[in-house]
Amino acid sequence: KIRHESALTSLPLQDIEVFVRAYLYQLGLQASISLTGGSLTSLGANLQSMVGSVFSHYGPTDGEWMLNAMKSSLSMLEEVEGKARFLRMPVVLAEPEYVAVLRTGPALRALRRFAFLSRVNAIVGAALDDILSDLGSEELGRRGCPGQ
Repeated sequence: KIRHESALTSLPLQDIEVFVRAYLYQLGLQASISLTGGSLTSLGANLQSMVGSVFSHYGPTDGEWMLNAMKSSLSMLEEVEGKARFLRMPVVLAEPEYVAVLRTGPALRALRRFAFLSRVNAIVGAALDDILSDLGSEELGRRGCPGQ
């Protein structure tokens, strides 16, 4: 979908991965800022209320995923600011207008969608594993699957 919508159908998979990682970083960072009242300097003081707020609004499963994404983004920000890590951020994700919009709520909503998709992926993966484990090696071979 990213290749199609960007009209870059020949975009290598590695570049798409870099874009998605930067997008998740930006979502986590901007969601953190919006939950702390617009400032990263007040994060320490507001961390407990941020955790409670995310859990009460999004539930423990999605809330934990979202908080982990935010913590990861904040940790990466520290490493980038400390020059221990380099971040390749696509220009479109760093535009001030876009960042300002993310802080008004879309970052949290997008993180929730990613948390939901992560749960769906785990459920489908487990279901496929169960189906494949129920098939015998002969049946898997007939279907072109390597034996387990």
